[in-house]
Amino acid sequence: MEGGSEMEAFEGALDSESLALMVHALDGAWSDAKAESVVGPASQAALRKALAMRIMAAVKLGQRDPERLKLVALEALQGIESN
Repeated sequence: MEGGSEMEAFEGALDSESLALMVHALDGAWSDAKAESVVGPASQAALRKALAMRIMAAVKLGQRDPERLKLVALEALQGIESN
């Protein structure tokens, strides 16, 4: 999987609470994105990866608020949509 090495390296630095927080934020952002019909079937994998990468970056910077993590991830979609 492309990008897998980044996630594997990152996972070693996280505890189970942080991982659960990231999964919760990703699931919430993904649900919102699909509910708003932001993603089409052809680009779902790429967009889900973009969401995950944004969440990982925010967690690395110390963000732990699940709602804020979700919003940070959704901001990534706005940038992709405008391209």
